[in-house]
Amino acid sequence: MPDPSIPQGWLLMQLLTLFLLLGNVIFTWRRLSGRPETTRIDPQPLEVALKATYATRQELLESTQRIEVRMDALERSIGGLRSARETDHAAFVEAVDEIRTEWNRGLREVHARMDDLPSQIITILKNTGALDRDRPR
Repeated sequence: MPDPSIPQGWLLMQLLTLFLLLGNVIFTWRRLSGRPETTRIDPQPLEVALKATYATRQELLESTQRIEVRMDALERSIGGLRSARETDHAAFVEAVDEIRTEWNRGLREVHARMDDLPSQIITILKNTGALDRDRPR
């Protein structure tokens, strides 16, 4: 309790008591009148519920037809890619075979030149006189 000599303390106590009594009276009046304690906004803006919609048979058939058209286009595209891949693969194999043939021909030429080399050296040595089989050593 406030000091009896301070009137501001008593005034503050009386105001608090008045607010508490007034709050209890308002609460009791709302409960007796049947009003809810809070205001509810309907429908709730934060609660989203999907409305159930069903497709008709015609919509289902149209959707199925569109999907089939897309699938046919994809299959044609895949078929084109496969044939292009096979063509590219065949061209690649052909190019590799051509390179292999040229390589083998080049190797044969090198081997033939290497096989002819000793006879050419002997001929050169004979022509220069560095090698004479008739002359004794």
